[in-house]
Amino acid sequence: MYHLLYENNPERLSELNKIISNLDQASDILKKEPYYTAQILCVQGDIYKLQQNYLQADKLYSQAAKSFTDNLYLSEIGITWYKAAQARSLAQNKDSALEAMENAIYYDRAAENSMALGTDYYAVGLILLKGNTTQEQIQKANKAFYHSAQIFNSIGQTQLANKSLEAMNE
Repeated sequence: MYHLLYENNPERLSELNKIISNLDQASDILKKEPYYTAQILCVQGDIYKLQQNYLQADKLYSQAAKSFTDNLYLSEIGITWYKAAQARSLAQNKDSALEAMENAIYYDRAAENSMALGTDYYAVGLILLKGNTTQEQIQKANKAFYHSAQIFNSIGQTQLANKSLEAMNE
């Protein structure tokens, strides 16, 4: 799957690889600035995800999450784990994606980021319903969607709450 989107567009692939190279150089310059170094890792992960190189994207997101955690940048940890979960899910690794979502939920709860928490639980539901699903996974997904709706309702995001409820399977 790696580079499938760009195999017929080598110029675009070359541009993205040049951006990654430039970010590597910036990272060398900013190596004493852990926040910016971790942000660079996230952007590189985004580029690899765009190229459908999900394993490399996950690797970079995981490195960034570790750096944000080690340096106590609480507001960045949850979103970084969310991105890792997305890469893992796109790579068809449901169990690993759910583990990353557990981390996202933990840190978004610690950061008291209700909007992110509602989104996290919605994503858990979507991940659980990917591919072949068991009845247990469907039940867990419904609980995640319901919890997402509760969170969104608590912060006045009724449209998002309704979207969460509509995602539930009977």
